[in-house]
Amino acid sequence: MSWFPLAVCGGLWGPGRSPLVLRIRKDQFALFSAHQSSGFELRLAEFLQAQFADAAQIPLLTLRPEVAAQIERAQGYGVKSEQDIADYVVTAWLLGIDFDTRFPAANEVLTADLPGEMKARFLEKWTKEMFEKLKERD
Repeated sequence: MSWFPLAVCGGLWGPGRSPLVLRIRKDQFALFSAHQSSGFELRLAEFLQAQFADAAQIPLLTLRPEVAAQIERAQGYGVKSEQDIADYVVTAWLLGIDFDTRFPAANEVLTADLPGEMKARFLEKWTKEMFEKLKERD
């Protein structure tokens, strides 16, 4: 169980008075965390639908679990911040959900002992370069 002191104005502190303490159980904290994660998952699915016509054709109820799976994969590689996870998910959308194992360059960086932010910046730059090269071929 976690203890979080909560300072509240209005005379709760003073001679003979204890500070107000809010107690949050682990199960409550897990529920708050899951709710926050669910909100990010929804925002990211909606972002994909807004940016990519093919994603817009997929019902949100179908797309969200796919986004959740990619978020989990990103976190497994040490990619933690919302922005960095979003970069990973967009890369997966553009290159395929198995890009992390199908492309050796991506796999090498994702499995390296690097900060998540560096991994995400690599994916962003690398994906743009791949599409630029493909565009040059046309």
